[in-house]
Amino acid sequence: MLRLLIVEDEKWEREGLVDFLDWKVFGIEIAGTARDGQEGYEKALRLKPDIILTDIKMPGMDGIEMSKKIKEVLPDIKIIILSGYDDFRFAQEAISFNASAYVLKPFEENDLIPVIRKVADMCNKEREKAGWEREVVNRLNESIKRVKMNFLNEWLSGPIAKESLMEKLREFDMSINPDSTYVVVLIKCAGDQSGTLDEAVRWFTEKARDKNYLFLTEDPREKETVICYEWDETVYPMLESINSHIKENYGVSVVTGAGEKANPLNLHVSYSQAREVVKHQLFWNDYRVFRYSEIYKLQEKFMERANEFLVHGDYFSKQFILALSSANEKRVSELLGELFVYINEARGAGTNFIINFVKNIVNDIYIFIYTLHPDFTASYLYEKAWSGCTAEGLKDKMELFLKNVVGMQKNRLSHDEQTVKKVIKIIEERYMEPLSIKTIANEVFLSPNYLGSIFKNHTGKRFNEYLNEYRMEKAKELLKSPKNKVATVAALVGFQNTSYFCSVFKSTFGIAPGEYQKNLNSI
Repeated sequence: MLRLLIVEDEKWEREGLVDFLDWKVFGIEIAGTARDGQEGYEKALRLKPDIILTDIKMPGMDGIEMSKKIKEVLPDIKIIILSGYDDFRFAQEAISFNASAYVLKPFEENDLIPVIRKVADMCNKEREKAGWEREVVNRLNESIKRVKMNFLNEWLSGPIAKESLMEKLREFDMSINPDSTYVVVLIKCAGDQSGTLDEAVRWFTEKARDKNYLFLTEDPREKETVICYEWDETVYPMLESINSHIKENYGVSVVTGAGEKANPLNLHVSYSQAREVVKHQLFWNDYRVFRYSEIYKLQEKFMERANEFLVHGDYFSKQFILALSSANEKRVSELLGELFVYINEARGAGTNFIINFVKNIVNDIYIFIYTLHPDFTASYLYEKAWSGCTAEGLKDKMELFLKNVVGMQKNRLSHDEQTVKKVIKIIEERYMEPLSIKTIANEVFLSPNYLGSIFKNHTGKRFNEYLNEYRMEKAKELLKSPKNKVATVAALVGFQNTSYFCSVFKSTFGIAPGEYQKNLNSI
């Protein structure tokens, strides 16, 4: 909507003009009214209307003087003069300050409507033109910005020839001291924080601008800012001071990584180092200002114990598998805590090294679990699942994986326990039959090897050992009767071969069955 200011000293005329036309039909709204030239001038500056409809003859500052003063400040404003004087002098005055229209009083609707329509059309066309010009300027600025960004990206991506660099710097009105060294700083927001974080980063960026810098680029999508400073001893203390202020006053986390100083032709080295520092700090949730040299020292120190680290990885794999085989949830939780205490002591390890270290342990566990649960699928093993992980994220991911494995193992062990109980019941009810691990495995729908394994895990004895011991106890009871011959007893407890029965009995109790029976009857 266009905005209209009405300036008229007569109250009844002023109020009458407000309701004289249906202004909305012309795309106009009343921005305000004024009772004299001085008030009209002040309101025009404050309200900035598109059109002023003003009387000429008013006390104090008249319409002509007011219009001239307004035009000096707001040259594009459209002014319609209302006058009761058909006087060439007034018309000349109106022309002198480029009034848009001159309407004689008294007038009817049909006198004013074409004037209003014409002036409104002028305003709309000028708005269109101004909008188009702004769009052209904005597009041009965006294009220049993109070209400059492409140049900066090229500069930070690899070595650049001196001639090419100097030409580009002149093109973008940038200057460097070829004999100076520069340092690239990367500032990145940590985590998904909003509101206060945006405010904090804006403050950080503005403060960082206070120091003379070569260039500054921002990437809102990645929530990061790259600044290149000419090196001096105050750069790092300044960054540390800003970082501390952010933490204390905004309560948000900003990671700041600084590369080492480099000459202008090798800024890519400093930039690459700054990015490595930020990656390292984000992984460990460490929000101090770090220089690449500090990270490098940590890495050198870690290399002295890298082999020991790999050996411990094998240890943790075996311990986890041992605890998981019995679904020992408490031990699994203890091991997870021990593992990440150990990992946190290895701050010098590269992030990829730590991620692969944890992945290898998870892979070992997965191979073990797959032999027990072939239908188990682990999204944790997919490459994208590990992308962008922090140390804390790794722990959470592994904890979830282990929780699922423990749950499956508990279900399996519960099922195995029921299966073993079923096998024991079969032995107790059918011990006199020719039982074998193979025949019973078919009945419970398991492989003989697996059944034998879970039976021993739950009873502490092999299947045949348990079966024979049970049969021997039954044989002892049957031998108490002198009427039962040894051969008969052997058959009654499932032995078709009497000699073998005698051998097993003697091996179990240290006495032949016949002698055992004779001793009982002699008492």
